[in-house]
Amino acid sequence: MTVAIERNKTIMNEVLYNSFLNIFGVFTDGAPVKLNMEIKVLHNKAASKIYLVFIASPLEKDKDIWQQLRTIQKDFSIQ
Repeated sequence: MTVAIERNKTIMNEVLYNSFLNIFGVFTDGAPVKLNMEIKVLHNKAASKIYLVFIASPLEKDKDIWQQLRTIQKDFSIQ
Protein backbone atom coordinates (compact mmCIF):
# COMPACT_ATOMS: atom_id res chain seq x y z
CA MET A 1 0.00 0.00 0.00
CA THR A 2 1.24 3.49 -0.82
CA VAL A 3 -0.40 6.83 -0.10
CA ALA A 4 0.47 10.30 -1.33
CA ILE A 5 -1.12 13.44 0.14
CA GLU A 6 -0.51 17.03 -0.86
CA ARG A 7 -2.18 20.15 0.39
CA ASN A 8 -4.31 21.88 -2.15
CA LYS A 9 -4.73 25.61 -1.88
CA THR A 10 -7.03 27.07 0.74
CA ILE A 11 -10.17 28.33 -0.99
CA MET A 12 -12.54 30.64 0.90
CA ASN A 13 -11.51 29.31 4.32
CA GLU A 14 -11.66 25.68 3.12
CA VAL A 15 -8.60 23.49 3.50
CA LEU A 16 -8.38 20.73 0.89
CA TYR A 17 -5.91 17.93 0.31
CA ASN A 18 -5.39 15.87 -2.84
CA SER A 19 -4.42 12.26 -2.39
CA PHE A 20 -4.12 8.93 -4.11
CA LEU A 21 -3.86 5.47 -2.68
CA ASN A 22 -2.40 2.38 -4.29
CA ILE A 23 -4.08 -0.49 -2.49
CA PHE A 24 -5.42 -3.94 -3.32
CA GLY A 25 -8.97 -5.21 -3.65
CA VAL A 26 -9.52 -6.88 -0.30
CA PHE A 27 -13.09 -7.94 -1.08
CA THR A 28 -12.46 -9.49 -4.48
CA ASP A 29 -9.37 -10.92 -6.12
CA GLY A 30 -6.63 -8.85 -4.46
CA ALA A 31 -5.87 -7.00 -7.70
CA PRO A 32 -4.20 -3.58 -7.43
CA VAL A 33 -6.56 -0.60 -7.08
CA LYS A 34 -5.69 3.09 -7.39
CA LEU A 35 -8.07 5.43 -5.57
CA ASN A 36 -8.08 9.15 -6.23
CA MET A 37 -9.18 11.06 -3.18
CA GLU A 38 -9.86 14.56 -1.87
CA ILE A 39 -10.00 15.45 1.80
CA LYS A 40 -11.79 18.52 3.13
CA VAL A 41 -11.00 19.77 6.63
CA LEU A 42 -13.94 21.13 8.62
CA HIS A 43 -13.46 23.00 11.90
CA ASN A 44 -16.25 22.98 14.46
CA LYS A 45 -15.07 25.72 16.78
CA ALA A 46 -18.10 25.43 19.07
CA ALA A 47 -17.27 21.79 19.86
CA SER A 48 -13.48 22.21 19.50
CA LYS A 49 -13.38 19.41 16.93
CA ILE A 50 -11.97 18.89 13.46
CA TYR A 51 -13.73 16.70 10.91
CA LEU A 52 -12.32 15.26 7.69
CA VAL A 53 -14.65 14.65 4.75
CA PHE A 54 -13.20 12.13 2.29
CA ILE A 55 -14.40 11.62 -1.28
CA ALA A 56 -12.82 8.90 -3.38
CA SER A 57 -13.13 7.11 -6.69
CA PRO A 58 -10.89 4.92 -8.84
CA LEU A 59 -11.87 7.17 -11.77
CA GLU A 60 -9.73 10.15 -12.76
CA LYS A 61 -10.80 13.52 -11.38
CA ASP A 62 -12.00 14.83 -14.74
CA LYS A 63 -14.82 12.24 -14.87
CA ASP A 64 -18.46 13.15 -14.15
CA ILE A 65 -18.60 11.24 -10.85
CA TRP A 66 -16.26 13.83 -9.31
CA GLN A 67 -18.84 16.59 -9.83
CA GLN A 68 -21.33 14.50 -7.86
CA LEU A 69 -18.79 13.70 -5.14
CA ARG A 70 -17.77 17.35 -4.79
CA THR A 71 -21.42 18.37 -4.48
CA ILE A 72 -21.87 15.88 -1.64
CA GLN A 73 -18.67 17.13 -0.01
CA LYS A 74 -19.70 20.78 -0.40
CA ASP A 75 -23.19 20.18 1.02
CA PHE A 76 -21.91 18.27 4.06
CA SER A 77 -22.37 20.32 7.20
CA ILE A 78 -21.87 19.90 10.91
CA GLN A 79 -25.01 20.45 12.98
